[in-house]
Amino acid sequence: MTLRVNDIEAGGNVVVDNHNLHAFETTTEYMQNLVQQNMIHLYEQRNSIDDAADARRKFIMRCRMMELVPLFVSAYHDAGPFKLFCDDFRFGNVLMDETTLKFTGVIDWEWAYTAPYQFLFCPPSWLILERPTSWTEDEEQHYEEKLAIFLECLKDEENKRQSETSSGPSKDHRMSSLMRKSFEDGTFWFMQLLQEAFAFDEEVLWLNLEKILCKRGLLEVGVSNEKYIQKFVEKKVKDLERYNQDLQYLED
Repeated sequence: MTLRVNDIEAGGNVVVDNHNLHAFETTTEYMQNLVQQNMIHLYEQRNSIDDAADARRKFIMRCRMMELVPLFVSAYHDAGPFKLFCDDFRFGNVLMDETTLKFTGVIDWEWAYTAPYQFLFCPPSWLILERPTSWTEDEEQHYEEKLAIFLECLKDEENKRQSETSSGPSKDHRMSSLMRKSFEDGTFWFMQLLQEAFAFDEEVLWLNLEKILCKRGLLEVGVSNEKYIQKFVEKKVKDLERYNQDLQYLED
């Protein structure tokens, strides 16, 4: 079970994964399953929308994400290798010796699993101690400044290791290079969205992704047929009405 699946089941009372699926053979298949989880969550949680317009917007977002997945997956890594990844890994997971400032251990691995390389080689979102879903323009600028420092430090360590071992990946396949590329080509924002549950629809994530999609001419990719959109909206509006009636009954 991943952290996002746990959050959806605990906070939305919706089961989005029966935990009996076969192992995913490709990154594309796994990521499309993540989008499907978000679609199931939206569909099944009765109060997952505010009104008809909100239902329409959220449905279209998920349809677009489903079709965009193959365009943000590296064909070179689609079949692996897959890497150890921890959903809530951040600075608080790392233990350090206060005297030597050397790392002494890493804790809290309960949400660790084998994930696509794009997750691991996506820049860490915790560099400014705030989640991307709440960043302001100033905080985005602050993050870019900290990321530049982080990547230079990482690059220095990669150079040291390569000189000591006389082996390692080419410069284009080093973690520092892949993280820089992820941020520059917008994969960073796409991966942040994929890993979100209740914050999937946050405006700051979509605004940054939309900028990338506009540059790449992908704004219309995945926009669903109007008939399917309307059918979904009607269903969700009825769900919301029944939910509000039940809530009013309990309050009375």
